[in-house]
Amino acid sequence: MLRYFFFLLPLFCVATVVGQPTFRWPLEGTLGKDFFVVNYVDHDTANGLLRDNHCGVQTYDGHQGTDIALRSFRQMDSGVTVVAAAPGRVFGVVDTAFDRNKISVIARGFGNWIGIAHPGGIYTYYAHIRRGSAMVNVGDSVEAGTPIALVGSAGNSTDPHLHFEVWNDSAIIDPFAGPCNSVGSFWINQPEYDTTFGVIGHGLLGWVPTLDTLREYPSQPKTFSPAADTAVTFWIHEYGVRAGDTSRIEWRRSTGELWYEWTFAHDAGYRYYYWWSYIALPPAGDWQVRYFLNNQLVASDSFSVNGLSPVAQPPIAETNVKYNASSKHVTVQLPEAAGIPVRLQLFDVAGSHIGTAQAETDAAGVAQIRLDSWDIPHGLYAVQIVAGSKQLGCVISY
Repeated sequence: MLRYFFFLLPLFCVATVVGQPTFRWPLEGTLGKDFFVVNYVDHDTANGLLRDNHCGVQTYDGHQGTDIALRSFRQMDSGVTVVAAAPGRVFGVVDTAFDRNKISVIARGFGNWIGIAHPGGIYTYYAHIRRGSAMVNVGDSVEAGTPIALVGSAGNSTDPHLHFEVWNDSAIIDPFAGPCNSVGSFWINQPEYDTTFGVIGHGLLGWVPTLDTLREYPSQPKTFSPAADTAVTFWIHEYGVRAGDTSRIEWRRSTGELWYEWTFAHDAGYRYYYWWSYIALPPAGDWQVRYFLNNQLVASDSFSVNGLSPVAQPPIAETNVKYNASSKHVTVQLPEAAGIPVRLQLFDVAGSHIGTAQAETDAAGVAQIRLDSWDIPHGLYAVQIVAGSKQLGCVISY
């Protein structure tokens, strides 16, 4: 679950403003493409209850601003500019705190922030900016659209985003007009209130990630090999997932044959959400993974798996292991080690023991171990070899 938690100022109420300024969007880029509104101001002061400006729940308890999230830390590193929403004078600048936080810690507060005072007693705060990115100083005058900093993840933040907060002299203001906000819109062009589902990004990995890893948007390979990869993971970054929605993933050969399928029901709604699923590396060939939400296809990726013919990745120096996929022979070579017993154990991807075979090295230190007598289906298998005092392992595509 991805929600943001921020420092809460001691007074909470919603104010009516006379002679209010009008705001331009406080980030450079395109809403819905470069960044996404994640949370609005919470208008319900009762503990545990939520109500955003459109009487919905696109907020969290006690939230006092608008959260505008980037796609990833990779995008953050490219530099996304925060701009002044309206003319004013800078009254506060902090940009010395660490800016790559991925865990919510309320005590961290805004971390790094810039404050601007506007005519009519209105104040705007731009929080969680990148360390060292401030482009203005206290006392500077700014116009609407003046660059002031870069988006970061400083303070109490789990993902790169801007927390935009508006106050008058004594109270929080929600700049978005709506049926549950008595204050009119502060925006020159107010963005549409959006609760629809969408995909921010998706891709493949050759290993099983963590949430922190996915937030970085790692490289997305299309070809996998048992020599380099431990799994195939499909990941997707979504917005607008609702409680009761069902995710389903299919792994198929390029011919359409179903290899594996899994269904997951969401017990809560998420505006900004990562989901991933993985399988053990399948046999060599061309594959496709398809992701459905409520039985509607929303994302797919194609990939290939290379076979081993031969493959040799022994962890012990001066020991060479090769597998010939056509003859089903494993060759083990131990230089200057004639007459050494070599024992091979074969396991499937679930760790079940398939069988044991053995041979002795010849005068050149070479042992040929036959696997073709085993009646097993095609697929990936783990091999453990003990040769004298040496032990090593590899993976083969049988």
